[in-house]
Formats: sequence, structure tokens, C-alpha cells
Amino acid sequence: MKRKIKSNGGFTLIELIIAMAVLAFLMTAVCAFMGSSVASYKKSKADISVHNSAQETYDQITDSIMQASDIYVLGYISADGSDVLDFEISDRDAQGSVELKYFVRDEAQKIALEAMPEYVSGYPIEYFENVAAGSSIYVKELIIDTAVAIDMNYVGGYTPGATEFTNNLTGEADIEIVQATSKVGGVDTPVYSDAGNPVYNINDTLRNIYSFDSDNLYYERKYAFMTELNDYYNSADADDTLINYTYSSSFSFLNLPDGTTVSGCTIVVDAENGSIGLDLNFSDKNMTYTTLGMVNIRNSYVLKAKK
Repeated sequence: MKRKIKSNGGFTLIELIIAMAVLAFLMTAVCAFMGSSVASYKKSKADISVHNSAQETYDQITDSIMQASDIYVLGYISADGSDVLDFEISDRDAQGSVELKYFVRDEAQKIALEAMPEYVSGYPIEYFENVAAGSSIYVKELIIDTAVAIDMNYVGGYTPGATEFTNNLTGEADIEIVQATSKVGGVDTPVYSDAGNPVYNINDTLRNIYSFDSDNLYYERKYAFMTELNDYYNSADADDTLINYTYSSSFSFLNLPDGTTVSGCTIVVDAENGSIGLDLNFSDKNMTYTTLGMVNIRNSYVLKAKK
């Protein structure tokens, strides 16, 4: 009679250990690959976010500059105009000192600035045309007034027939706002825009306020007449917080040895040719995005006094 021999076909302990080691190696490789892919994705996402923020911010500020009727700048500049701060070097604290000044067009604009609630006394006021050619102004606050069409639906306290108002930016009172007319067949006929809205005898003024604090850009808006559209920080309002006006939080900034914090918004003023060079330095996740371009202002009198 033949005896059946049982075959013990399982893994030996050594084979099992080797298989587990191979599996562990493969799992480590897969995890490393997945981790690298996730990190690369997060960096790409952060880079895209910074890029989009940079482009959006650049477009917003340059559009205001192009349409400007008045520009006021509070910023840092070296005494001789030679200091160029570098936002990309690793040792950002070891750089030269700068002086905080206001920059305006002329004496009339200086007087207007001193009457504005945004004005902070104690800083020197200098004219654009006296800034050394090519000097960089590192912006702390940029105030840009632009002319916009009035929509009386947003004028507080307006009632049909009322024509006298106060300019809430300048305090000028008894300003007459009436619908514009044109002669049609010898008859005064009300003027309407292509969109069918009434056209008035004067424009409103929109004050764009860009404030730079470390890596944050805050954006506020004030109107001369359409006060119902106002959107600006009021420290006296307990429900108002500055964070509500954050436009971007990805700016590069420098902490200088004297304690000064300088933002990554830089302008170069060419008063003679009526243009401003705007340089925005963004930094996030070790990625820096810089955009640079000259912006031509449509009104020739914004940077240089009328002759």
C-alpha cells in the first residue's frame, strides 16, 4: 500500500520576512511619490494664487492711476535717492534706513492734503517734480482721486428737486447738481447716457485709499456725493474692523534695523512725462512674483502743476 506524503507548500519564515521587507520598501516609495506630488500640487496652487492676486492688485491700482485726477503718496525714500531695497535677499533686515514723507503735486495739493482726514501730521511734504529721477518710493499709503459719473440713487438724503449738496471729501457746501441739458431745436433737452441714465452737470469723486501694512494691502473707497457707496474703515465704529478691507495678504515686506516696516509696493514717479512706474513684490511659500510697468496718467496735471 502506498503512503501519501503531505506536501508543506507554505512560506518559510525567511521568505515571509523578505516579502514583508519588499512590501515595506514599495510602500515607502509609493508614499514618498505621493507626498512629493501633494507638495508639488500645494506649491503650484500657492504660486497660482499669488500670481492671480498680483495681477488683480496690479490691475486695480493701475486702473486707478490711469483715471486719476489727484494722487497723494505717503512713502519711504532714502535721503539721496540711492537706496534700493531688495525684497528677495535672505537677510532682509540688514538694509539701509529710509525716511517717511508725503509726496504731492504742488502747494494747492499740499493744502488739500492737510485738510483731509487721511492726513497724518508730522511728516515732511515734498513735490513730485523734486524727487530725484529714478528714485523709488516705497509706499505706505496711496490715495488716488478719480472722477466718476453720479448716480443720484446713491446720494444720501436726495429728494427730487433738491440741487445743493456738500462735497463730503472737501467740505465744500452749496454745490449745485442738476441734470445736464442740450439745445435740440432751440429747446433745452435733458441729456441721458447710452445706458439711459441721466447725465449731470458735474461728476462725483471717488477716493481710492490703498494702505500697506507689512504683507497686507487694505483698500477703501470714499465718495464726495454718493456716500451710500462708501466703504472705508471707521475706527469709531465698534463693528468695523480693518481686516474687512484686506485686498491682498501676500506682499513682501522688509523689517529694517530701525524698526521701520516697508511694504513691497514701489513707485517711480516721472512727473515730466506724467507717468508712474509700479512695482509690486509678492512673496508666499518661498515664491516671489514681481510685476513692473509704466502707467501713463490720462490727465496731464496730476503729477506736475499747471503752468
